[in-house]
Formats: sequence, C-alpha cells, structure tokens
Amino acid sequence: MSNPFKIPIGSRSEEQKVKAIAEILVAKYQDYSDLELALDELVHDEKSREASSINNGGYKDQLEYLLSRGWTLEELEDQIEDIH
Repeated sequence: MSNPFKIPIGSRSEEQKVKAIAEILVAKYQDYSDLELALDELVHDEKSREASSINNGGYKDQLEYLLSRGWTLEELEDQIEDIH
C-alpha cells in the first residue's frame, strides 16, 4: 500500500512516523488481533536476535547490557545466587 500522506514518512518526527505507519497498517490489516499478533512475533524475533548477540559477546557484553538497563551489583548477585 502506498503512503497516502503528503509528507514523506522519512521526513517526519519519530512520533509522526509511528502514527503514519500505524494508520497505513491498520487500514491494510483491519483485524487488529492479526496485526498485533504479527507485530508481537516481529518484536520477539528482533529482541531474540539482540539477546543472542549480547550473549555471544561474553560476560562483559552481558554485564554492559544489564548495567545499562539499570541493574545494580546487588541485584545481579541476588539473581546469580538464585540461579546457582
């Protein structure tokens, strides 16, 4: 489906892009549950690839990721103790 909007999607703010693309997809796939299910699967697949890349990078990449997400040393130690 072509872009029915006059402003090219690429020149919009991120919020405008999301709204424009959402409107296009909702018009094309009118069953919200099918659209949400497909998007759920795409997000899951994308995050799984990200997780694989982080995990394959070794413990330094894993720690960098977890710390960037707000984990503290205490939380890490608690979770590691629970796993072992």
